[in-house]
Amino acid sequence: MKLVIGLGVVMGICTIMDLINQKIWMPLVLMMFPYIVICLWMDGRNILLHLAGGILASGAFGIMSVMTKGQIGMADVIIIGMIVMALGMEKGILVIMGSLFYAFLAAVLFVVFFKKGGKTRMPFVPFLFGSFLTVIIG
Repeated sequence: MKLVIGLGVVMGICTIMDLINQKIWMPLVLMMFPYIVICLWMDGRNILLHLAGGILASGAFGIMSVMTKGQIGMADVIIIGMIVMALGMEKGILVIMGSLFYAFLAAVLFVVFFKKGGKTRMPFVPFLFGSFLTVIIG
């Protein structure tokens, strides 16, 4: 429970930072790594398995970030890795899929109601946070 609350607080802060500045303070995100490792160790979970899942998710989204020329920010990549590391692969994938679904809905709303084009930038962390809350609460 400590892990979920801590991750939720940091993601909430990152969401506000991303919405206001469209930038996230990386030391805040990176401070989550030791916190997650300590919480996993205290809960008696397999740290290496969770670490491998986080690295795999970060690597996949890191490649997508390079392929899209930075449309997916490195903070988003690291936060995705931290989510998968903290929650495990199954819940982590649910969070990622949910956030992509929420982003798709927002994109449709922007196109249909606000007549925005395909080049409109949207911060991704709020969708990750919303999906995180949906997976944890639901």
